[in-house]
Amino acid sequence: MTARHARIIVLALVLSAAAGGAGAGELVLNGGFETGSFAGWTHGAGNTSGNYNASWADHLVALDCPFAGDYSALLGFKYTNTRANRFGYMYQDVAVPSNVSRATLFFKFRQQGYDGLQHDPFRMQIRNTANAVLATVVTFTFSEGGNGFKDSGWLDDDGASPAGYGMTSYAGSTVRLYFRQDNLGDNLYETWAFVDDVSLVYRKFVDRAVDGAGDDLVGDVGTGAGGYAARSDEP
Repeated sequence: MTARHARIIVLALVLSAAAGGAGAGELVLNGGFETGSFAGWTHGAGNTSGNYNASWADHLVALDCPFAGDYSALLGFKYTNTRANRFGYMYQDVAVPSNVSRATLFFKFRQQGYDGLQHDPFRMQIRNTANAVLATVVTFTFSEGGNGFKDSGWLDDDGASPAGYGMTSYAGSTVRLYFRQDNLGDNLYETWAFVDDVSLVYRKFVDRAVDGAGDDLVGDVGTGAGGYAARSDEP
């Protein structure tokens, strides 16, 4: 008897970022930075003229202000002297499977500092591996003026709600998750941003094979192992 297949959707389980790993369905490595390092990430500093120098801005994993766990990523100008038109950045290239039914990006960010009036934006962008911008998910700056200390508090991936940012349209592509804190215009007033709990999870179509005895062979969710059911719901 020829095996028959029924399409089903499984939501793959995601291991906790605090465990330092990722299960099937989680595409970001070390998204909670609980390794205490940038393992899985590329990071550095540059300027708007296209030059790069690691000493030009903060790009470090710090204990200063985690959203969860012990660590978060710090970008910008908290410890490094502020200079015009420079930025700290980090990114990770992620391959989104071609046969996903849904993929969603989540992250938390928090901006702090002393500048305002739309200066010194924090940005999160989807780029391709040639670094061309495909979409800008977040551009955040303090709207109030003055040089007093400001703190946005922790915000979600879209700056307003925990719904996540849809990534299904990038199925079958490798995309760059790019985070950056700028200092624009002058050498005054430090601004920096924390990033934590970066996650890109997906739902995926899988095959359920029905063998000749009428038993189902499926993958137990989260294990990658096969399991059998006593009867099939297929005729």
